[in-house]
Amino acid sequence: MNKLEQLRLYEPYCYQVAYSLEPRESVAVRIACAALLSLYRNDRFFDLPDASKRMEIKRAVCRQMLQDRSRLLGELEIEKNQLA
Repeated sequence: MNKLEQLRLYEPYCYQVAYSLEPRESVAVRIACAALLSLYRNDRFFDLPDASKRMEIKRAVCRQMLQDRSRLLGELEIEKNQLA
């Protein structure tokens, strides 16, 4: 099974984790997609046992959620400074 096929097995779980943390569907989808992409780039992920893969998915979703929030806060700060 190649990397993409393996990752597709965990795609629903990744979306479930994202939706549990973010009620807005469009944001949850964006975060889940970014998390899946980061996992795809992590060769170590594919050697982990199932339980460890699930923990790594949670970490990836949380990481993407924080990056998304940080980016949004930065954009708000820029807008705030432009209005001042």
